[in-house]
Amino acid sequence: MTRLAFVAHDGLSTVNFSRWFAGEFRKRPDVRFYTISSRDVYEEEVGALGSEHIDISPERFVDPIRDARYFWALYRAFKRERFDVVVTFGTKPNIYGPLAARLARTPR
Repeated sequence: MTRLAFVAHDGLSTVNFSRWFAGEFRKRPDVRFYTISSRDVYEEEVGALGSEHIDISPERFVDPIRDARYFWALYRAFKRERFDVVVTFGTKPNIYGPLAARLARTPR
């Protein structure tokens, strides 16, 4: 089974960027689809995607301590869930997501 994660900074981005993919992946029993973003006012829409959601939220502003916490939270989630593919959307997810995925030995 392929384990796929979409990482965004908030629920709106999660819904906008992964809605089509979620619809396609629901049709495939060999794909387990996850979304990783903050819980916010779009929580219901994210839930409607049919994905398993992991609540990890980045700080909107530059804060080295919180950015490090965000990076390590992503790393722990990637290591725990052992994703096959990680796709990122947004500035901080695009910076920290690939680094955390590589450190967690995510294949793609």
